[in-house]
Amino acid sequence: MKNLLLLLLLFPVLLQGQTKTTYDVTFDGVQRKFIEFIPSGYDGSTPLPVVIALHGLGDNAENFSNVVGFEQLAEQNDFIVITPEALVAVVFSIPVGTAWNSGAEYLGITLNSDVKDVEFISFLIDSVSAHFNVDLTRVYATGFSMGGFMSNRLACELNSKIAAIGTVAGTIGGAIDCMPGRAVPELHFHGTADGTVPYTNNNYGTDAEETVEFWASNAGCSATPDSSDVPDTKNDGITLKHYTYNNCDADVEFYKAIGAGHTWLNSVQNDISYTQTIWEFFTRQSNSSVEECSSLSVDLGGDQQVIIGETVVLDATTADATYSWQDGNDQPTYSVTTGGIYWVDVTVGNCTVRDSVRVDFVTGLVSHSNSFEFSVYPNPMSDRGMISIHSLTDKSLMQVEVLDVTGRTIMVNEVELAVGDNLIPLELDNVARGTYILSLKVNGEQSSQPFIVK
Repeated sequence: MKNLLLLLLLFPVLLQGQTKTTYDVTFDGVQRKFIEFIPSGYDGSTPLPVVIALHGLGDNAENFSNVVGFEQLAEQNDFIVITPEALVAVVFSIPVGTAWNSGAEYLGITLNSDVKDVEFISFLIDSVSAHFNVDLTRVYATGFSMGGFMSNRLACELNSKIAAIGTVAGTIGGAIDCMPGRAVPELHFHGTADGTVPYTNNNYGTDAEETVEFWASNAGCSATPDSSDVPDTKNDGITLKHYTYNNCDADVEFYKAIGAGHTWLNSVQNDISYTQTIWEFFTRQSNSSVEECSSLSVDLGGDQQVIIGETVVLDATTADATYSWQDGNDQPTYSVTTGGIYWVDVTVGNCTVRDSVRVDFVTGLVSHSNSFEFSVYPNPMSDRGMISIHSLTDKSLMQVEVLDVTGRTIMVNEVELAVGDNLIPLELDNVARGTYILSLKVNGEQSSQPFIVK
């Protein structure tokens, strides 16, 4: 079972069936944030594409998701949008804003060079595919400025999972050696008047046309692309040329925005919507390498709750495989003695799959033998559940106590019970996702059992 991330639910937003949720997640020992948008048309019966949208330097996930409008497009076209947020970079003890480890380099400095952003995005792909019906052959990355640099890095290093990229004002960073290993579809937009990531003489990486030529060469395209003019109907001082390469193993296209600066063009003010055009490009792309690896799988089993002091052995043994656990361990099995999320990458040939499992170590309350019957459902639950108590012979006063896995009391109250069966609401406000113990005391007798808040 691929229960991949320990998530703390922050801000769920439900509008006409759409779900937009901001999550915190602990990855590689660091708190990370991302936004997940699920369109209202999702019912689990049809696998949906995924677009990963990456913001620029100093920006954040919420602002970028609002500005570029992929979520509105996703609602109309039934795809999932994941908008991660980069970590704040520090240079000479001075915070310089959020920055991806994108490979963009200036004067020998690469921001957040020790941050595992490629692995983090890979982790998010695994997470969304574990929780929703996702078409893994149609996972795409797009980004603006440094987010464009990061998208290019994903095309270089994570194209086993990324089907295609669409980039705006971000090229291939000077700190990385890009060796994709397969033809990757690429769509790039760049303004000739860009003063932040210049069209030419780009100090952070490749120039605009150099970037496109790299991906065209990587896809085996003919050297000279076809070109056409985008109709110039808006008085915005910008004209656009569209270049399409031929005889390619993967589609490569380029929009040269003559007179445009460091900006993301939209159809209200400009002659093109970058967002719409990127999505239309993505609809024509899929990743055959995912299909080739579909027969490889690994299953660490379901999430586990065990008593403190016990050891859990996770087994990923697969024929002819190599292994990489979350801490670099390269053995097929892994012994767990502390709670947390554990994952393993299993590689056979050119194919790699990942599975993850959550292990919670709980106090001896879990093993307490129940002296009267009760159940709690749904389990896992969100912030609301029900306690069902069966066949009481007398009216009673019941103490309801919720504890975390360390034994700390989270909530306690008292409820009057009637003779017979009782159904009592369990309301948990502002409780983080995790495993908890429900302890009930009736007439001096105590029963307890674990439950999960999702």
